Amino acid sequence: MNRRRSAEPPASTRPRAHARELVIHERAARERIARERVTRERGAHERVARERIARERVAREHAAPESAVRERAV
Repeated sequence: MNRRRSAEPPASTRPRAHARELVIHERAARERIARERVTRERGAHERVARERIARERVAREHAAPESAVRERAV
């Protein structure tokens, strides 16, 4: 007859449900951190590649300055 008792889950299941919820949040946080790290690494790789391409272009222009000027003029 006591409705209050039946409406609440047993006390023994509450801590487990809470622990399960924490595990879900922790996993989500770990996945988010991993995604951010991958994004940072990808950005760093792209930046390094852009810098390398720029260095190679400068090196080519220094190796043959007159042809580089002609290419830009065309």
